[in-house]
Amino acid sequence: MEEVLGIVGFGLGASLGMSIVRTAGGGLRPLLRGVMKAGIAVGDAVADLTAEARASVDEARAEAAAQRDAAAPQRIVIAHE
Repeated sequence: MEEVLGIVGFGLGASLGMSIVRTAGGGLRPLLRGVMKAGIAVGDAVADLTAEARASVDEARAEAAAQRDAAAPQRIVIAHE
């Protein structure tokens, strides 16, 4: 008899627990969506900033390489026959 009451009690508790989770989950879903949208917006903003920074670094590197190449002494090679 105790086993039957235990099984029934477990079933009722699980059912009640699932009802509470579904109710709370439904109320939290809009909040979760809002948090996710904000996270996506932050991620997009960071991606934009890093892309701009990368472009700036690439441009500075190209300028430095061009200046280095322009300042490099020219070698004259004389071929012997």
